[in-house]
Amino acid sequence: MRGKGSIICVFVMVAVFLIASVPVQAWSASAVLTKPTTIYQDTTYSFSIELTNTGSDSMRVENLWLGFDWQTEGYAYANSNVPAVIGSGNSQSFSWSIHIPDGITTNTQHIATLSIEAADPAWLTEWGSTSTKDITYQVYISSTPEPTPAPSPDPTPDYSDDDYSDGIPGFTFPIMISALFIGVGIMTIARRHKRN
Repeated sequence: MRGKGSIICVFVMVAVFLIASVPVQAWSASAVLTKPTTIYQDTTYSFSIELTNTGSDSMRVENLWLGFDWQTEGYAYANSNVPAVIGSGNSQSFSWSIHIPDGITTNTQHIATLSIEAADPAWLTEWGSTSTKDITYQVYISSTPEPTPAPSPDPTPDYSDDDYSDGIPGFTFPIMISALFIGVGIMTIARRHKRN
C-alpha cells in the first residue's frame, strides 16, 4: 500500500507542476514602430516601439529584440527596460538608440524585426512559460546627400584701372581735358595783358 501511495503522491505532484506551468491563455499584443522620417547610413537614430496588450489578461514581457536585415543572422538589439508587466488594454513604450552602419545598401527598403518574448499568468504560479512572436517592419535607408558647396565670396573691387580716380570711375579723362582748357585760357589771358 505504501508503494502505491507513493506513486499516487508523485503523480499528483507532477500533475500539479504541469498545471502550474500551463498559461491561462496565449498572450496577444500589437506593436507600432516609430522611426525617423529620413534615415542615412553612418548615423545614430532613436527607434521606439509602443507595445499594446490586446489580450484579456496581463502579460509579462521577458525580452524585446529589434533586429535589421543587415545584421548577422541571430543578432539583434536587446532592450534594457524588461521584464515589464503590461495590463490588458494597456501600452508601454520601449526605445533603442541604433547606429546605422556605413556600407549598407541605400535608397531601398530594409526589414526590421521585433521579437517579443512574453508569458501569460498561470493557474498556480504567477507566470507560465514564455513564448516568442515576431513582427516585421519596413525601414527605408536613404543615401547620404552630397555636401552643399560654400558660396563664393564677392570679388574685391579693383580700382587700379585708368578709369578710376579717387575711387570714382570715369573722371580721370574729363578732368584732364578740363585742366587743359583752363590752362590754355589762362595763357591766352596772360598774353593779352602783356600786349596791353
